[in-house]
Amino acid sequence: LFIAEISPRERRGVNAAMHGVFITMGILASIAFGIPQSPPPSGPEEAMTGLDAWYWRCLLGLPLILASFQAIWFLWAYPVDAPSSLVVRGKIDLARHVLYRT
Repeated sequence: LFIAEISPRERRGVNAAMHGVFITMGILASIAFGIPQSPPPSGPEEAMTGLDAWYWRCLLGLPLILASFQAIWFLWAYPVDAPSSLVVRGKIDLARHVLYRT
């Protein structure tokens, strides 16, 4: 919904659809990157060795780095408020400006 509110009129459908496409691609990539791992240990007494000892940290760390970059970008570097959130906060003139700009 937020993507459709701040996108220009002529690109709203494409931007909203690409959101779903990129989520699907991310799921596919996470499955593909997880394939090199072997099955989990059968119990707590069996230690993880080789690739399994460090690879899972990379699988968790990379999305953490990308999500942190995205949070910094959208919260501080390029903050964008949706017109509906501006109206709720009482900034109706600014909401009208953002709405007519997009």
